[in-house]
Amino acid sequence: MISLAAGLSLRRNVLSDAAVDHIVGLVPADEAAWAPCIGQVEEFASKRCTLIPVDAEVQRSLAAISTTFGVDTSALDMLPIIRYLPGAPPVGVHGDVGADGLVPNRTLVAYLTDADAPGSGETFFPALNVSVAPARGAVLAFDNTDAAGAPDATMRHGVTAVAAAATRDRLVIQIPILAGKAYAEHVSGSKHVIHMGLMASVAAGFGVWKLYQYDETFGMAAGAAVVLGALALVWWKMRQAPATAHADAVDCCADEAAVCGRLAQHMKHDDHVEMEAGSGVTVLQVNGINCGGCKKSLAAALVGVDGVKEFSIETKADTGKHPNKVEVRGGSADAIRDAIAALDAGRGKFTIA
Repeated sequence: MISLAAGLSLRRNVLSDAAVDHIVGLVPADEAAWAPCIGQVEEFASKRCTLIPVDAEVQRSLAAISTTFGVDTSALDMLPIIRYLPGAPPVGVHGDVGADGLVPNRTLVAYLTDADAPGSGETFFPALNVSVAPARGAVLAFDNTDAAGAPDATMRHGVTAVAAAATRDRLVIQIPILAGKAYAEHVSGSKHVIHMGLMASVAAGFGVWKLYQYDETFGMAAGAAVVLGALALVWWKMRQAPATAHADAVDCCADEAAVCGRLAQHMKHDDHVEMEAGSGVTVLQVNGINCGGCKKSLAAALVGVDGVKEFSIETKADTGKHPNKVEVRGGSADAIRDAIAALDAGRGKFTIA
């Protein structure tokens, strides 16, 4: 085990070549099986998330991870996979958080591919001045919370750009840990367009500085152009954001995993869709929808139901009470109820009144 900093460690060769080959073989080739990752914004069209099933061979790999890092992986029946295409831009610095706002105590990242070029697809921790290059079969572990259980700012991290000349995708397994137990969910954080604009400006500024060394006049002109261009980009992107109350419904697509590609199609027009009375419409009163985070989780579950066309979801933040109305057009009532029950998973949170 290589200790990189307090709460940050790397273990090489946790997964054998055969184990990695098997897992990579389960990664879907069909683009329809991939969707935007949680925290993803438009700039990250080349980053996608999916889940793969845990079979007997994968269980053996998880057992090796469990033994190495002292975590319980027995509840995992699906494995979160993140894919970065060649040329993928950098991922902004963030702290890991789930779709419902839950921060895992720890995150494990298992690398399924090597870096194709120096600096390509590295996981970096700016506060610790640590950067980790992908190494096939290695597992990176970092604590997301401090001793008091609060998010640890020193563990905020990002991913460098993947080389455009890379010969393969950058593939990783992401395993969040809570109270020592692994669970199957993608965790990340929002990368605001302003932050990404600043990152681009820094990168471009370095290039301008190099030009300035050769020609001061040209370098100064290029620098001014970069600054104005970055400001224009940020202004334009912010103008694209909906200003009405249904903005959070569309933003949910930037914050949810696995199903948000379809979620955007259903919710891009209006948060409260005009539903036609009559057949094909299911109206339920559901407890546990406190605010935007709960709403996003429920929306993600509804999108996964076959036949669902549109829906609207009220929250306690809207109405001041429980339960709240969930109105769905399309799909069977039983399937919708089953999806809500599966989301609740016996917790007694999302219950139908």
